[in-house]
Amino acid sequence: NIAETSITIDDVGVVVDTAHVKELRYDVVRRLASLEDVFECRSSARQRRGRAGRVAPGICVHLVTKYRHDSLMETHQQPEVRRVPLEQLVLRVHAAGLPGRLSDGSRGAARACARLPEPPESAAVEHAIQELVSLGALGRLRADEEEAL
Repeated sequence: NIAETSITIDDVGVVVDTAHVKELRYDVVRRLASLEDVFECRSSARQRRGRAGRVAPGICVHLVTKYRHDSLMETHQQPEVRRVPLEQLVLRVHAAGLPGRLSDGSRGAARACARLPEPPESAAVEHAIQELVSLGALGRLRADEEEAL
């Protein structure tokens, strides 16, 4: 993904875009994170195209069909909070001391995640909490209470 960094190499006149990226993905059911080779999104393709000819005329060749680009590729990359394990985020929510339980019974980490612009699946947050409790990183006073460091 070096083409999407802020590095400008003056002599680059041609960019060959394979339209693939390595992306960290998390499977909530299997509780497994993996680095997967997936197609890039259209906004990434646009960014890569812009890397050709920054200081002189250049061209970019995308190794995908027009149909794949226009119909099958996502417009934007899915937010990271929906693609990665949430254990670290849950710990940071607790370390930051964000407000805990509300009158409706929602838990601190689940509540904080639900307020994000594009929140993760509630099952993913609950799995992260359960994993941290099982590891002893978080504890629960009772099953109906929020988790605590």
